[in-house]
Amino acid sequence: DSQASPAKSSLRRLKTKAPPTKDYIAHTNWSDEERKERNQLLSKHFRSLPDAPRTPRSAWLVFCSEFFVKKGSSSAAVLVEAGKAWQSLGKAERLPYDTAAQTEKEQAKHETEKFKSSDGYRALGEEIDQFVLVNRARKQVKKTALGFKEWKVHQSKLSKLGAGVQDAKENAKEAKAIANCVNRIALKLAAAARKTSPEAALPVPPKSAWGLFTAERMPALCQKAKEEDATKKLNVTVMMKTVVAEWAALPEDQKAPYISKGREDTERYTKEISEFKASAAYASFVEKARKLYEDSQAGQEPGAPPKPIAQIIKEAEEKAKNASKLEKKREAIQMRLIGCLAGKADGPPKVPQTAFTLFSAANREQAMKELSGGSDKGEDKADADEEKEDEVEEEPEDEEEDEEDEDEKPKKKKGKKAASGKGGKAAMELQTKVLKLLATKWNEASEEEKAKYKQQELDNRKKYAEELAAFKTSEAFQAFAMEVDEWSKTEEAQNTKKPRKSFKTWKLKKTQSKRAADKLADRERKKAEMAAARERAKFEKAAGKKKGKVAKPGAPAEPEPPLVEIPPPLEKDPFWDECFSGAEAFLDSLDIDVVVGDRIAWAAAQKGGAAGMDLLRKLQRLPFK
Repeated sequence: DSQASPAKSSLRRLKTKAPPTKDYIAHTNWSDEERKERNQLLSKHFRSLPDAPRTPRSAWLVFCSEFFVKKGSSSAAVLVEAGKAWQSLGKAERLPYDTAAQTEKEQAKHETEKFKSSDGYRALGEEIDQFVLVNRARKQVKKTALGFKEWKVHQSKLSKLGAGVQDAKENAKEAKAIANCVNRIALKLAAAARKTSPEAALPVPPKSAWGLFTAERMPALCQKAKEEDATKKLNVTVMMKTVVAEWAALPEDQKAPYISKGREDTERYTKEISEFKASAAYASFVEKARKLYEDSQAGQEPGAPPKPIAQIIKEAEEKAKNASKLEKKREAIQMRLIGCLAGKADGPPKVPQTAFTLFSAANREQAMKELSGGSDKGEDKADADEEKEDEVEEEPEDEEEDEEDEDEKPKKKKGKKAASGKGGKAAMELQTKVLKLLATKWNEASEEEKAKYKQQELDNRKKYAEELAAFKTSEAFQAFAMEVDEWSKTEEAQNTKKPRKSFKTWKLKKTQSKRAADKLADRERKKAEMAAARERAKFEKAAGKKKGKVAKPGAPAEPEPPLVEIPPPLEKDPFWDECFSGAEAFLDSLDIDVVVGDRIAWAAAQKGGAAGMDLLRKLQRLPFK
């Protein structure tokens, strides 16, 4: 018992809080700079402690308090009046306020001295002592000094982690802060949606009495300034000063209508905002805002403060803008290369003709007649030139054509080229004259005459847009878009100045490389089939020799033939699968040629397995046309 009593007394002393000492003195080995920092932090932060004495007011603040009570308001306009009234006071008139301020100062000093002996002040002093010592250690290892608030947050997190306990109050506070931030982002998004969808946007904020008065007076002041000097630029600052002076000089009975309207507008906004926050539109804005907030905090370090709301919205707008630019660029590349699909059965619709092109097609014959003097001489001349060109191009048949010398060939080419150039030049000159005449007629035509062709162009463009939208949903366009996306990522696509030619070359190379890979796979498949055939032949030959022998009772069973697995199909291909499904009908009709036979063989090789082998055997027994 005598040995246990000192331990019990030590435990009792630890559990009992030691009373604060009045003459609390910090470490005496501090430098003057550290002591100054400690005193500044104490004087700055002890006011935030519970039951701490409040900061004494100055004479100006005492005067403002009385002035606000007299006016019954503490608005900005009343504060301006108070400033003017304070400046107009003399020393004798200011004396009562100076006396009151001095009294508050002495009282606050007495309360502060008394508060310094409290537990809260002592705990704050110990906390600041620890903070100063931590910064001293950080400076010794050449690290940046921490701020007091930053250090307190860090210490709070460390204490929670060390104890392994989640502070429910802090979690609730953090969740509330996140919810407030998300709601503010949602309100910003709803306000920005006024232009695009006014019915689902945030209600218009209310106007105060001052705002209503300004909205009423500013147009009149602008009109007056324009009447005085129309060439002079409007000075908004001067006009706002005029409005402020007018509002300050306005009697209370004349301000009453504006105050009443402002109160009604505030009630209207309160009602509309409550209805809006209960709507599905606001819920969608909140969901979008929460996603934006989570995306903005994704790359942040743990414990880092959240980004400002303006920055979050700006980053989201830039991200959406960049995505829109990329999508527009992608669509532009697709529309530039869509001509590669022209001429196919499932190709894109033709681009509509312009109004001038339609006008030219309707008036070309008339223009050619006018150029030929009202007759068909121009057309006859063009036909004669073409016949002459054909005669020059035709070569006389020679019985000994195979024995021509090499020297004669360049002469034929030269004559042919000269004849072709002569006829082509005449036709081109005629077409140029016709085009110039049509352009002149188009420029001289009235708007009523042009309206017919312009309306036809609009109708054609509308029809083209509908057909193009339908084509973009087809499988052909989706496959084409995937190819364009794949090509646009290549280095050649980034550097080329002729994208259409580059895309065709890339597609041709891709097709050739696929064919080479398919040929290699077909060769390997045939090797596997030949190996399987050799193994079967060996087994059948061995089985034929043992056919006459009778197995003895208890003898081991004959070995089964080795199964050589045929490789599986390379990949699923809808085209070749369709060919394979219709191959039986082709074989039954016996109406196939070499090309169809090759297609069926390829489809069988793609199919693989026993079904593919059976089809290949049938195909080998058929004669081709």
